[in-house]
This record gives sequence, structure tokens and C-alpha cells, in this order.
Amino acid sequence: EVQRQLLAAGYYKGLVDGVTGRLTRQAIMAYQQAKGIKVNGEASSALAEHIRYTREVAEASLFTGDVTPAPDADARADVRRVQSNLSDLEYDPGAISGELTPQTRAAIRKFQHDYHLAETGEITPALLANLDHRLNSQTPAN
Repeated sequence: EVQRQLLAAGYYKGLVDGVTGRLTRQAIMAYQQAKGIKVNGEASSALAEHIRYTREVAEASLFTGDVTPAPDADARADVRRVQSNLSDLEYDPGAISGELTPQTRAAIRKFQHDYHLAETGEITPALLANLDHRLNSQTPAN
């Protein structure tokens, strides 16, 4: 998915084959550097979602002439990030939609329970930090 999104965004020119080879890593690093995010060259579903979302905003601005995100865009991006990260950690948040659904809340509560956080089902700074910590301690995805 990262290769597909990088290709659509104009960062990748290789074959979409699911293999994180030299060209894929170079494209990932170029994208990460261009967007001001941590440059590590690693593929993840969170990165694929970031690329997709950034492309959607850019494409929408072509029609509206306005690149100002909708008032709830940051909140939806946070929900997508949490959904993507929970999915990577094999919790089942449902579709990565940006909507805080009952299934997403249940996955959040399960994660919070497993890591001894307050079981609120809400996105909190502690949840975000814990998800980032858990993901950074795993091996990179292809």
C-alpha cells in the first residue's frame, strides 16, 4: 500500500510488488523529508494513510482553491492514525475511516486495558504516546 500511495503521489517510480527494496526506501525517505516527518525509510500502514490523506487534501484544494483543512480534519487525522496503529498492533479498530466508531472505541479500550491505561475508549495523549512507543519497538513492515 505504501508503494501504491507513493506512486500516486509521484515519489515512487518502481514496480508495486510489496517488497521494501532500495527504490521503495528511497521514495519513503524522500516523502518523509519533504513532509517534515521522521526520516526512517520504513513502510507502515500509518505512513500509507499519511500519504493518502495528504494527497486527498492536495487534490481537494484543486477544486476549492482552499487548502485550509476542515475544522475537524485534525481530529479525523488523529482517529485515522490511532485506527491504523491499532490495526498494525493487531487490535481490530474496524475500517480506517477517521470516524471514532464503537469498534474503534472497543479496540482503544482493549489496548488501554492491556497496557494499564485508563480504559476510556478516548484518544488521549497517553494513548498516542503508548501506541507510538509500541510501534517503534516492532520490526518494520514491508
